[in-house]
Amino acid sequence: MDRDELDAVAIAQVAGLAPARVDVLDSVGSTNQSLLQLPWTAQPAEPRALLARRQTAGRGRRGRTWLSGGRHSLVVSVSYELAITEGSSTLSGLPVLTGVGIAERLSQLTPGIG
Repeated sequence: MDRDELDAVAIAQVAGLAPARVDVLDSVGSTNQSLLQLPWTAQPAEPRALLARRQTAGRGRRGRTWLSGGRHSLVVSVSYELAITEGSSTLSGLPVLTGVGIAERLSQLTPGIG
């Protein structure tokens, strides 16, 4: 296997997910939008992850463009199916917290993560 190749099964194993819950694409418009288009289950299920080397139509916080490309780029979106009751506190800080946690973990495995 090419060292740079992304293996969905290996990623799922490391993440503790079923292989069917991880998808790897060479290119995608938006990882987040692609996940949002998948059907939701009646009951919350384990997370789904979508990884891509290239993203051409991503959006960041505050409407900023979020593009990537090339061998040294990787974009990841993770979706969780949550049952949120009325009156629950907002989850607005969750994406930033998740990103920081992932970056901290990856920096232990691979130099240059920031």
